[in-house]
Amino acid sequence: MQHWQTAQLNSLIAALYLENFANFRHFCHLDGEKLLITLDPSRTLKLSVRQPTRATCLLPMVIKDESVILIVEGGEHASRVTLYDMLNVLTSAHWWPESTQAKAINLWHQALQGRTALANLPALSSVSLEQASLSETTFETVMEYRAMQIDRPNHPFAHAKGSLQALLGQSSTEIDWWALPKEHIFTQQITGPAMALLNREQQHDIAVKMRALFAEDATLYLALPALKSERPIISLLPAAVCLNTQTLVQSTTSSLRSFQFTARQHVKFATSQTTLGAKRTMPPRYLHNGDAAYQLLQALVLRSAVVADLLQLCDERAWWSTGSEHNLIACQGEFAVQMRSFPATGLAKLPRFTMAALNHPQSWLWLKAQGFSLPALWMQLLTGFVQLHLTLWQYGVLPECHGQNLQVWLDDSGSWRFILRDHDTLRICPTQLQHQGMEVPDYKINWHTPNTLVLPDLAALLAYFTTLGVQVNLYPIAKALESIGEYHETQFWQQLRECVANVAKTLPTEERTVLESNLLHAQEWPFKAIIAPLLHANESATGMPSALYRIDNPLIAHSKELYA
Repeated sequence: MQHWQTAQLNSLIAALYLENFANFRHFCHLDGEKLLITLDPSRTLKLSVRQPTRATCLLPMVIKDESVILIVEGGEHASRVTLYDMLNVLTSAHWWPESTQAKAINLWHQALQGRTALANLPALSSVSLEQASLSETTFETVMEYRAMQIDRPNHPFAHAKGSLQALLGQSSTEIDWWALPKEHIFTQQITGPAMALLNREQQHDIAVKMRALFAEDATLYLALPALKSERPIISLLPAAVCLNTQTLVQSTTSSLRSFQFTARQHVKFATSQTTLGAKRTMPPRYLHNGDAAYQLLQALVLRSAVVADLLQLCDERAWWSTGSEHNLIACQGEFAVQMRSFPATGLAKLPRFTMAALNHPQSWLWLKAQGFSLPALWMQLLTGFVQLHLTLWQYGVLPECHGQNLQVWLDDSGSWRFILRDHDTLRICPTQLQHQGMEVPDYKINWHTPNTLVLPDLAALLAYFTTLGVQVNLYPIAKALESIGEYHETQFWQQLRECVANVAKTLPTEERTVLESNLLHAQEWPFKAIIAPLLHANESATGMPSALYRIDNPLIAHSKELYA
């Protein structure tokens, strides 16, 4: 298994290569166990790599260690490049876009700070299955920690968390309470979050303070909680009044803005911090869309036996959002909170946990130590994931199916089940929904900003299964298994092909043709690029910047040679 420093360097090189950022591949040359990156005619970077033995691997190399050598003037001068300085050197290349240099360096340094902070946290991997069965919250915390360590695969800036990094490792987090006029708050709820988050004594304290501030008008106000880091932002809202009351929520999840509250409840806060290139506010239109998506997903659970057998849904309809704008479309949700209620799972061999934790090799070593057969466990997970999401796709619906949006659990018969959260990212194809006799959800969309929620056809919808489902979710899990000697990437592509082909056989002719032509037989696949979009993104964007590029289809054997 790689140390985090090597993994961080590998994520950088992998992202640059897959995206072919600034024609990166043209300046790379593989020479045995060396990767040479030409910076300019007089300077070259040398990295130690391992090449795959088979041609169907997505990447032509894996970084072996964090050793990087800068060679100057044909080898006459050589010096070691530290991980911290890697972007300083790389962005000095004549081919790196000058306008993005400073931002890339800053994000890289932030990411290293985040990685270092995670590495210095107390290890949580000592919790046994027996202990975890007594406390589902403890087990969930362990797996969230593992998901944090990996974060988004092949994303070198994923660990750049800004001020949210201070929340790492805290067993509890203090939140502030503010009063706002009800007329300024978007919500479908009759009461506020205080009923769920506070005990009777705390609720009484809030009520007394609001009566003191607003007298008879106190009933026109609602108390909302926020992270302490948001004080400077919320204080700028003219109608917001600080109640000088602080309470606690439990440990954070891997997103660093959702917190465990009870065994089956999380509370999620808006934040002005930017992570993965997006400001993590909670616009009310997003939350409205989540409600509409939840209603559609509930209908699909009733419609499809496959969906009903494999999928459970979080209830995320308890939310409150406000901001400097009071129009649903324009409001950015600078101040917002959402209660997320997880479904009951009943008897389980494994309690629910974030699927992203399976990107971590330690998760699989732990499962092996508990007596699970890893090949069987993984094959069932792969089969269920593909079957569930391609069934949803058939109806014209596709969740944002990366590992952070899904939880999984193992029922008492040993079968995997999936729990979906973050419904506001549910993508739809209206024409296919109508073809299937399903009601099209009433999404509220700002058509002046990029939109990927409403897609014109099944092929466009399928691209998000290929990118988020396969490349961002399943592929890193397969690589985690490979890193502990339990698997090989080639097996993954073979098994994935078989799973997709098996589902295709069950589909009507039109849907089967789209699936086979775009996923199984296409020479190229869509690829979700993140480096260039992130470095060129507007800092006020509330959606993660990305773009769809093209890569060779790994289901088709092909050469993976680098350009000389």
